[in-house]
Amino acid sequence: SRFAWPGAYVTCSCPPTLIQAGTADELVGHKGSEDLVARINDICKEERSELQIFEGATHGDMVYLSKENEERLFTFLDRFLK
Repeated sequence: SRFAWPGAYVTCSCPPTLIQAGTADELVGHKGSEDLVARINDICKEERSELQIFEGATHGDMVYLSKENEERLFTFLDRFLK
């Protein structure tokens, strides 16, 4: 059902959203993440959502806990909170 997809609930008041996805994620395909980011940015009429793809990363991969990723997260937050 289309109501199971988070994109069905996007409104123009959606907060800035960072989505990270791995190309080897066995639970959540990165194509769905790409579609969600495109939907948020289309509905909000601005680049409010960003997608970061990690090549070869699986669901819950250690790449998400790395120092480099922590820096990516703070960079994204700084863009909208400063």
